[in-house]
Parts: sequence; C-alpha cells; structure tokens
Amino acid sequence: MLQGDVRHPAGEDALPESHWRSGRYQYAGSFFPQPAPAVQGFQLRAAARSGEPVRTGGVRAERGTQARGDGPTNGSCGTVPAVLYHYIVTQADEDEIDWLFGRTPGTALNGILRFLIIASTVGGIVKSNANISGGVGGCQAEVGTSGAMAAGGLAHLLGGNNNIITFNAAEASLEDQLGSTCDPVGGLVELPCIDRNLSAAIVAVTVAQAMAKLGTAFVSDIPFDKAVTAMQQISENMNDQYKETSTGGLALVMQDEVKARRPDLFPPTRELCTARSHMRISLSRTTC
Repeated sequence: MLQGDVRHPAGEDALPESHWRSGRYQYAGSFFPQPAPAVQGFQLRAAARSGEPVRTGGVRAERGTQARGDGPTNGSCGTVPAVLYHYIVTQADEDEIDWLFGRTPGTALNGILRFLIIASTVGGIVKSNANISGGVGGCQAEVGTSGAMAAGGLAHLLGGNNNIITFNAAEASLEDQLGSTCDPVGGLVELPCIDRNLSAAIVAVTVAQAMAKLGTAFVSDIPFDKAVTAMQQISENMNDQYKETSTGGLALVMQDEVKARRPDLFPPTRELCTARSHMRISLSRTTC
C-alpha cells in the first residue's frame, strides 16, 4: 500500500475518490495548488542519486496514506515510507525487489523487513515512554517520532545491523524536531504536515548515512532515551495553542486565507479562537 502511495503521481487522484469528493481528506492543493515533481515508477538508481524518491515519495505517501493508515500517525505517515523507498531504490538487491513485488514467496528476514522491525521498535519506545500525538506533544511527537523511526531503520541497514549506529541516528533525528509545534492550517492534517514529513525524511537519510559512516566508534553524547524524556517534558510544558488546536502559529496567521478559500473549515471567529485557546487536551489521546 505504501509502495503504491510513494510511486503514484501526487495530486487529486492520489486519494480515494470518496474521501476527496466528501472533503474529509484534502491534499495540499486545496489551499495552494502546485504539482509535485514526478518520478514515474521505479526509475531506480539514477533518480535515487539525486534524492528525488525521498522528496516526492514523502509528499505522495503523506497525501495518500492520510486516507488509510498511520506511520506512526496520520500527520506523520509520509516519512517512514519515503525513507524505505529510498532504501529500496538505492540499496535493495534483486531478491528483495522480487519479494517486494510478490514474485518470490521468500520468508527470510531481508533488509526491507529489518527496516520495518527497527522502525516500529523505535516508535514503540517513544509511544511507551512519551507520546506520539500532536494533540499531546506537538509536531515533535508525530513527525519527530516518524523521523527517528526512519533514521533508525535506515541506519540499522547501512551500519551493519548495529544497535549503536541505529540509536545514534534515531536520537539525532528526534533531536532535530524537539520543540516543533502542531499548528495545522484550517485544522486539516495537511499544512504544514506534508512539508514537515518531507523535511524529516531528508534529515533521516542524512543522519543515517552520517552515523553509518562514523560507525561504532562514535556514541552519541545524548542517549536516545534521554531525548525521548526531553520530548515528553517539552510536551508537558508546551502551550495548548501548539497542540493541534489550530489557535496559534501557522494556523493563526493563516486564518484569513482559510476563511477566503475554505469558509467551511473552522470559521475563524473570535469566540471560537478564545474557546480553543482555553481547550485542555486529554492525555489519553494517542493519535490525531
């Protein structure tokens, strides 16, 4: 499913028709129509060298998967598949490609499966010890987690399945996102979510490559567990305006544009803004 999302040309057809027509899920073009650069199919090694699969893959997976799945959440679902796609087009061998497309039944633990196992392990650590909800911890909890998952998964493969390299990369990626806010424009999981997934995917690939090159001789001065603890502390201290309430940050400064282009979305009345600014977010929320 994710493979189909990252390979599909971005745009209106990237989402199921029923969701697009109903307006329940919108893609970024609903505010600012601009086509994403296209990579058709698996134009493997040459396109991958430019980083194009990471850039367009993150956008496409984020737009398409919003309608169907989480990774770890709706708003952060583009990062992991984009980085996995990068691995597939640059590193995967023919046996893995055949397995991916169902041409062979292989049951061996290949690189693709290892990536997903490590990514889910990293995400599980964050969820168990902090949170993965923009409504609880801001964007750092969602895209920050997805970036750590992707970086850890890729670094594990590039670094010879070594846990030191894995968590060096996961920590560096999460650290990059600490303090980021969840302030979706118009209340949609769309802007700036899609752009942040793209940025997180590029950072994840960069730190994974760097940590793999440094090897086991380098151990991060900040353990991954400490970064997760810091993220949770920041979550608890963050103003509720920046926890998915769309009352601060980008959501606030873009209210006039939302009113002009999509008046059906969260009318920017003073009363509603006041009510949202005092809204308390339940800590039981785990996803957006």
